[in-house]
Amino acid sequence: MKKIKKKNNRKKSSSIAVTSVLETLLLLSMTVGFFTILYISVFSFSFSQIPPAVQILGTTSENLDIILYHRGGEPLSIDSSIVLTIENNRTDLILGDFLDNTSKLDSLWSMGESLIIPCLLSEDQHGEILIIDSERNVMVFHGYV
Repeated sequence: MKKIKKKNNRKKSSSIAVTSVLETLLLLSMTVGFFTILYISVFSFSFSQIPPAVQILGTTSENLDIILYHRGGEPLSIDSSIVLTIENNRTDLILGDFLDNTSKLDSLWSMGESLIIPCLLSEDQHGEILIIDSERNVMVFHGYV
């Protein structure tokens, strides 16, 4: 009778175990690296700012002056822009140019203050007004006259 020799599989099984551990460590390090890059790239962007809360009431007077009242919320810089569009004609204005001298003292357009834009409309014309906060570069008011 022949004796059957068993091969020593210990060396082979231990090398397979080492290979599995190395594969797991490699996948784990790749995953951590990927999520680190993703985290840095996503959170390095500055997210848009929330526009300031401003309540503005716009109206026209009898002689067709445009009157804007600051009714509350955050004050705006007098360097803010007013974009007035009347029948596809755009006019860029500076907010501080239409405030009275006492309102200009603090360099802000605050609650309770009003500005008057002299007659730019005729009876049958309609216009659109945008106010853009110069400090944050965001639109804070959009209305029609």
